[in-house]
This record gives sequence, C-alpha cells and structure tokens, in this order.
Amino acid sequence: MKNLNRVLYVSLFITFFLIVYLKVQSSHLDSWITLVIFAGLLLNSFFTILILFLVSRIQKNIKDSIADIREAASKVAKASLLLSHQSQKQKQSSESISVLFHESLKALNEINQLSAKNKSETFEANTEIIEGKNSALESRTTLEKVQNEIQNLVNDSEKIQEITSFIDDISFKTNLLSLNAAVEAARAGEHGKGFAVVADAVRDLAQQSSSSTKKIRDIIDNVVDKSKKSANHLEESHLQIQNMISHIDLSVKRSGLILDSSESQLLQLNTANDSLHNIESESLNNENLAKKTSDISKQLSQQASVFEEKILNLSELTGIEFETLKHLNYLQKARILAADCAKIISTEIQKNEFTLSELLEFNYIEIKDFNIKSLGYLFDVSKVPLSGFSPKKYFTNYDSKIDLKLQPLFDNFLKDNSEFLFALPVDLNAYAPIHNAKFCKAWTNDPQKDLIGNRVKRFFNDNMTFLKNTRVGLLSDDSKIPSFIDSRSQLRELNCQLHQNRMSEKKYLIQTYLRDTGEIATNLSVPIFVFGERYGTVVVCWVENH
Repeated sequence: MKNLNRVLYVSLFITFFLIVYLKVQSSHLDSWITLVIFAGLLLNSFFTILILFLVSRIQKNIKDSIADIREAASKVAKASLLLSHQSQKQKQSSESISVLFHESLKALNEINQLSAKNKSETFEANTEIIEGKNSALESRTTLEKVQNEIQNLVNDSEKIQEITSFIDDISFKTNLLSLNAAVEAARAGEHGKGFAVVADAVRDLAQQSSSSTKKIRDIIDNVVDKSKKSANHLEESHLQIQNMISHIDLSVKRSGLILDSSESQLLQLNTANDSLHNIESESLNNENLAKKTSDISKQLSQQASVFEEKILNLSELTGIEFETLKHLNYLQKARILAADCAKIISTEIQKNEFTLSELLEFNYIEIKDFNIKSLGYLFDVSKVPLSGFSPKKYFTNYDSKIDLKLQPLFDNFLKDNSEFLFALPVDLNAYAPIHNAKFCKAWTNDPQKDLIGNRVKRFFNDNMTFLKNTRVGLLSDDSKIPSFIDSRSQLRELNCQLHQNRMSEKKYLIQTYLRDTGEIATNLSVPIFVFGERYGTVVVCWVENH
C-alpha cells in the first residue's frame, strides 16, 4: 500500500511537470496536439488525485475496521481466558465435589450396611425376646402348677395333723385306760397279776404311740411351715415373672418400633443413595462441560492470537499502522532487544567463558543445600531452606556468566518502555537464566510474596501459553514438541527450525494469557539466534490497560 501511494504521488508529480513543460513548449507545438496532451494530462491528474483520495479512504476504512476487529479479538481473547480460568476452577470444584460425593457415597453405603445389620440384629433380638416371653409364660404356668401342688401338700399336711391329733388323743386315753387297768389289777391281788402285765404293756405302747405321734406332728408342722414359706416365695416369683412378662411386652413393642424405624431409615438411605448417584452424574456432566468450555476458550484465545498475528502481517504488508495496535512498534523493539541479547551472549562465548554447545545443551542443576549460597550475588538467600526453592531454581553451564551482563540490558529496556510489565530471555524449555531486577528480590520464604517478587532461574513451562511463546517458529504444529526437551536431537527428529535464515528470524508470536500471578497479560516473543543457532526467545509482556 505504501508503494502504491508512492507510485501515485510520483505519477502526479510527473503529470504536473509535463503540464508545466507543455505550457513552456506550447509555442513550438501544434495547438490541437497541445490541447489534447494538456487535456490528457489534466485527466490523468484528476484520476490520480481521485485514486489517491479513494486509497486514502480505503486505508482509513481498513485501519478503522481492523482496529475494531483487533479490539474485538482482544476482548474475545481476554473473555476466553477468563472463561477458561473459571472453567478450570469449576472443573476443580467439580472434581472436589466428585471426591466428596464418592466419600459421602461410601459413608452412606456403610451406614446403609450398618442399618441393614441393625435391622437384622433387631429382628433377631425381637425374636429372642418373644421366645423369652414364651419361656416366661411357660415358667409362670409351671410355677402356678407348683403352687397348686404345694397348696395341696399343705392341705394334706393339715389333714395328717388332724389324724395325728386324733391318734395322740387315742394314745392319751389308752394310757389312762392302762393306768385304770393296773389299779384294778392291783385290787384283784393274786388273780390280777396277769392282767397287770397286760396293762403295763398297753401303757408302754400308748406312751410309744404318743411319742411317735408327737414326732410325726413336729415333722408335719415343719413341712407345713416350710410349704407355706415356699408358697410365699413362689407367689413372689410369680409376681416377678408377671412383671418380667410386662417388661418383655414393652420390649417387644419397642423392638417393633425400632424395626419400623430401621425399615424407614433404609428406604430413606436408598433414596439418598439414588440422589447422590444422580448428583454425581450431574457433577461429572458439569466437569465434562467445564473441560469442553475450557478447551473451546483456549482455542478461541489461540485463534485471537493468530488473528492478531495476521493483522500485524497485514500491517507490515500494507504499511498501515493502526492506532490501536502498538504491536508493530513493540515487535521492532523486541527484535532489537533480541539482537542485543545475542551480541552479549556471543561476546562471552568469544571470550571462552563457555562454549556454544554448553549454551545449547539442556543441562540443569537444581539449586539446593550448599548451592544456595552461591546465588547470593543476585539476591539475599539467608531465608532459603536447605531443601531449596519453591518453585525450584536451577543453574546451567552458562547462566552465571551472562546473568549480570544481561540484566542491565533488559532493565534499561523496561526503563525506556514503561508500558511493559517485564522483558526476559528464556531458552526453549522456558528456563529464564536472568530476570528483571524487580523480580530478583530477597527471598522471604513467604510463598505468595516470592512467587511475585522472585522469578529468576526457574522454568515457566507450567503455563502452556507461555511455553508456546518460547518456542515460536520452531514448528508449525508445536504440540508435537515435548513439554520438556532433553536434547536438540529431539528437535532435529521433528524437523524443527533451529538455524537462522530470513524466514526464521522474522518469526514472532503474540498471545494473551492468564499469568500465575492472576493478571491477564499479552506476550510478544521473537527468537534469539547465537552464531546462527536457535538458543531461545526474548519475551516482552504488557497489560492492555497498563
């Protein structure tokens, strides 16, 4: 578009020059020819001015339209990022809810099993109580029979007492009779001696009968007394059994209520179980929906970034610099910064501080234990635990040789361009050997403060958007590149563009993403080539409303 404008302006200048020349030479030319040429030149001037006007209007319309489109794309990118972030949170919540559902379901199943077991045991206990009641009823019947038998025994003993009293009375009378007989025998003298012997025998027999009858009466009295006591004890036992039967009846009633309650509880638990299964199903649906929404949001964000790149390409081709797009200017600054960064690294290699192969190796050593103190030249490490940093920090074969030389370059860039949030170099694994001074603050051991204030010598490959920025221009389908590169041979096998040429050095990528600090930011990345080999990327970042 710029070239077209230049051609039109040159054409218009030539036309005016010819008009002036024609006017000067008009005395030497035929008037008709002069008139035709003059008219043609005027007509050419008119059309040239008209085309310039139309081109200007077209440029303005294109500029306004693409500015609107770019603004809409930016809004779509931001909205998609927020939507993706919310979808991720929703997915995490759904996963947490799903875990809770599984735990609740497990607990509910255990309660269900316990309730079923309680119901079974209650039913068995109820059966045993009823059997106990039947046994108690049988015992009561048997006790009543024993009471009746004892009462009969008491009655019979009383009759025996009457008989023994009668026998005792006969014995008493027989004894009196024998005494009278003895008296009469004594009066008879010699003739009554034989009768006296019989009277003495009868008296002895009456006395023995009286003694035996007394013993029998004593035994019967003892039996009657004990029988009455037994009868009293049996009566008390009868009352106790009757009381026990009443309690058993109450227990049976309560067991019935417990059985009914257990049955109702089991039904409610089964209903709750079904409800939990339904909720779990809905939760899984929400989780899948959140995942799909997140994927779609990421695709929208990527499409917005691609669209923004196309706009920049169009801007470079047409020469139209859109007022709402500062990206062309940012792109030029980023390329200059990448070139200056490459010069510093190349200089250190030429000084034999390290080799090109050491720079291009993916060799990282975690900074922990005794290595922590060796990082003290960048920031205060006195509060770093021996276990190391979180997120982890790493040394390489070259970082300590270039970090203090690169930091002023990137800090001055931020100083001269206050619209940028940060600017840093990273390798193809998104490892940052150095960061801006404002991100190299003293380690506080406060995770939130250190996440924001100390971001040097760590990987940023936890964010796929940022990782995509670091690998700009390597491969058209960068999803084939592993998330962590172990060696350059992996990249060669994928036919990645690792050598510098006119195409590779023109590559760049603009993406809007959600930082781990919670900000929505835009990254612009351009490749860094050292001695014609791809080392990494310069990434500059800004917030649109910064």
